Amino acid sequence: MSLERTPQQERLTAIVRRFPQSKIVVVGDLVADQFLYGEISRVSREAPVLILRYERTETTPGGAANCACNLAALDARAVIIGVVGEDEAGNALLEKLGESDVERGGIVSSPSVRTTTKVRVLAGQIHSTRQQVIRIDYEGHPLAESGLREQLHARMREEVETAAAVIISDYNYGLADAEMVEAIREATRERNIPVLVDSRFGLSRFTGFTSGTPNEDEVEHVLGRQFAAVRDLEATGKEIRAQ
Repeated sequence: MSLERTPQQERLTAIVRRFPQSKIVVVGDLVADQFLYGEISRVSREAPVLILRYERTETTPGGAANCACNLAALDARAVIIGVVGEDEAGNALLEKLGESDVERGGIVSSPSVRTTTKVRVLAGQIHSTRQQVIRIDYEGHPLAESGLREQLHARMREEVETAAAVIISDYNYGLADAEMVEAIREATRERNIPVLVDSRFGLSRFTGFTSGTPNEDEVEHVLGRQFAAVRDLEATGKEIRAQ
């Protein structure tokens, strides 16, 4: 088997090797992914449901926070711009970001915001693998305070001044709204740095940036049709690259 690298692999390797010298700003929706573990003890007498004896809850960074942690794991200088609530989930998320060496100076904490939290309940017996039985979402609302949005815009502009690239991580929870997108355009226009977009079913709103990273469902949403087979997806990719 040949170990010779293709030009694309060489280019990717060179990019990754530059990560330790690169400051990358992530702008987007912060999510607290929580995993609630418990042991099934018995069936309830109140209803035909299982009773879960609570064991522990673990919080991990999700959404844009997960993107920033991945960058930090590649030794990039990851800076995140976002908002959390002054609640238990928000505090746990900030702690985890700090443990991952993500710079948190661009995060605004507000008592008027609820941290978007996704709780996955994992149940099982003591000697069995825990399996997810339900997910409960506590979704944040679009930012209503103009002062809060102005704080985020100001912190974004300050960090972008010395950034090598910007990533917009949009999970449709309102941070990457039209005002923020335009502010990012203005902040990056003269510097001519790459702006990459990962958007949950909103990619068509982010025109004029360097590139996007949609999955198959999101491409189908943008184009307004479903792919009958893999070859249809490949053909569409060729059409997009030709444009």
